Amino acid sequence: MAAYPLNDLLRVRVLREDRAMEAVLSAQRKLEEAIRYLEAQREALASFHSFRLNEEVRLYGTIMGKKVSRNFVEEVLAGVTSLRHQELAHEERVREAEAGVVAAQTTLANAKIAYQEAIKSRQKIEEHRVIWTEEFLKEQEFYLEKELEDFRRRENDNEDVSTDDDALSA
Repeated sequence: MAAYPLNDLLRVRVLREDRAMEAVLSAQRKLEEAIRYLEAQREALASFHSFRLNEEVRLYGTIMGKKVSRNFVEEVLAGVTSLRHQELAHEERVREAEAGVVAAQTTLANAKIAYQEAIKSRQKIEEHRVIWTEEFLKEQEFYLEKELEDFRRRENDNEDVSTDDDALSA
């Protein structure tokens, strides 16, 4: 049987499909990593929030109901402000992690779409190969039947010639 003329193209389509599948798997792993990172950042924020509240109570406790210098009060307030800025930084990391999850989800969705397109592309070539193979086999069958017909005609012609020779010699 003759080689399928689009076999190289089919091989390329299969490779593209494999790469698209690898991209889907990679995107899934990155999404899982992004989700784990988000969870870790949320836990860090919750932990720091709890720490900040306790620390603020402790810091305010050092100045409440006591005679302290203005500088000490300012230091306590600066410490509280610093803690709140740190908490804001934790919140920003959570927002960035959430954006990372959204980006990873988008990447995964796009990779899945590309994979589906690669599958369709490969399937079109495979469908063409099936049709081509069927047509090729029909064509081969037609040529074999034609050869057989020609052979039978030649046999009949040879029999007619030998019958005529027998009739002439008699």
